[in-house]
Order: sequence, then C-alpha cells, then structure tokens
Amino acid sequence: MKENVKNSAYYEDYEIDLGVLLRALNENKKFILIFTFIFSLIVSLYYVYRPEITPIYQSRIYFLAPSQLNVTKLNNMLQINETEKTLYNKFLSKSMSVDFHKKIFQKGNYGELLNSQYEPSIDFDLRGDEFISSVKTLSSEIIMISKYGSYEVTWNISMTGENADLISNFLNDLAKYADFEVLSELKKVSELKIKNRLNSIKIEKAEIAEMTLSNPMSETTINKLLDLNIEEEKLNSIKIDLNGIKSVHIDQAAVPAKNALNTNQKRRSLELGFQIAAGFLLSIFIVYIRKIFSFETKKIS
Repeated sequence: MKENVKNSAYYEDYEIDLGVLLRALNENKKFILIFTFIFSLIVSLYYVYRPEITPIYQSRIYFLAPSQLNVTKLNNMLQINETEKTLYNKFLSKSMSVDFHKKIFQKGNYGELLNSQYEPSIDFDLRGDEFISSVKTLSSEIIMISKYGSYEVTWNISMTGENADLISNFLNDLAKYADFEVLSELKKVSELKIKNRLNSIKIEKAEIAEMTLSNPMSETTINKLLDLNIEEEKLNSIKIDLNGIKSVHIDQAAVPAKNALNTNQKRRSLELGFQIAAGFLLSIFIVYIRKIFSFETKKIS
C-alpha cells in the first residue's frame, strides 16, 4: 500500500499538464516562427545552390515489318525472294550494328554537334563511343515474343543522353540510313546477279555461233538461242527504282523527350515542403524539451 502511494506521488511530481505545454507554445511562438523561417531559408538556399543533376533524356523510335505490297514490289523489281520477316531482320541487324552507329555518328557530324571543338581523329573514342553506347533494343517482352517466331509486333530502338534533340535526331537518322543501306545492298546483289547472267548468256550465244560455223542449227539450238535472246532483252529492260519502297515501316518517329528520366520537379517541391514542415515540428520539439527541462529543474530545486 505504501509502495503504491509512493509511486503515485512520483508520477504526480513528474506529470506535465498539457495545458502548460500549450501555453509554452504560445509563449514561444516567436521562437517557433523565427526558427522555422531560418530553417526554411537554409533548406531553400540548399535547393537553389546545390549542384544541378545533369538531366538524362530518353527517346524511342517504333517500327514494324514492311508491308506485303512493298516486299512484292521489291522482289519483282530485283528478281529476288525476300519475305517480310527476312527483310525485317536485315533492317534490325543493320540498325543495331555498332559499326553502323559509328558511321551514322560521323556521317551526321554528331561529334561537332556534341562539342564545337570536336576532332574526329582524336575525340571519337571519348565522345562517340559514349554517345552511341546507350542505343538499345530488344526489351525482355519483345525477346519472349520473338522466340515464338512472331515479328508482327511494334519494336523499338531507344537511346538516352543529355541532349533530347540530338538523340531523337540520331535515332531517326539511324532508321533512315539503315533502310537505305539494306535496300542498296539488295540492289547491288541484284545488279551483280543480272550482270553475271548477261555475261553467261553472252558466252552461251558465242558458243552457239561457233557451233553453227561447221554445223547447221538444229531446231533445239534455234529455240535455245531464241530463249537466250528473250532472257537477255528482259534482263536489259529491268529498271531498278526503289523510290517508295521500304525495308521497314516506321510506326512512330523519334521525338525529343520533354521530361528527363532523373529529375522530377514535383518530387523536389514535395521534398522541400516536407523539410520545411520538419523544421516547424523540430521547433515545437525544442520548445517541449526546454519546458520539460525547466520543469525538472524546478522540481529539483
């Protein structure tokens, strides 16, 4: 019983009335306001003068396999047997070649755009490799789809960098020149095949002419010569014009990103607000601590 009375007396001695604390806040409101103002000023100055994070932007270009009409026109013109899938794969292989990236970097004078003091013979390894290293494609979802043999999905090539305009321009140039080179290579192969076949026809006709010097032409030989003449005329009449034909369909061209990946103005504003609120709560906590110590000192004295 005596122990309970003793404990009760102890708690009464050290109990702080809530009203006393509220009065303490009112009495120290000037301190709270000044402390909160100084704390907010320090936090604001930190946000204003802290080193800026270099914004990093990302841009993407989306594309699909070429249309069947494009493929048919190309095959008829070049006398080849490409399909939508094979043509599409040629474009992907070309567009994701590191050597091709370097070629576009130099062709588009991107080194000079990155740095006006750029020297191609010296600085490419420093700036060029860093610039093109962010070119990516084949997201995990697309890889899973491609394993099942599907290519009728929207693929994309992405790129990140400090200059939103520059990376979007590079992606568009990449697709443009990859398409051009794929078709140009197919054209060269077709022209080489035509040239080789014309040479073969020339040789065969010469052999027939030589045979007829000693022997009259048989009906079979005449028919063969006619077929060779027709084929030769057909090959010579081929006119290769690739205007309007594409190795890939650009679903959406790359555009400059408006928002950086690593900066968020709303989040920074929230952080600033929370820190100012924390300063206000800290000032209240200091007032409470001071009041408690003051109360303890009075009890001891």
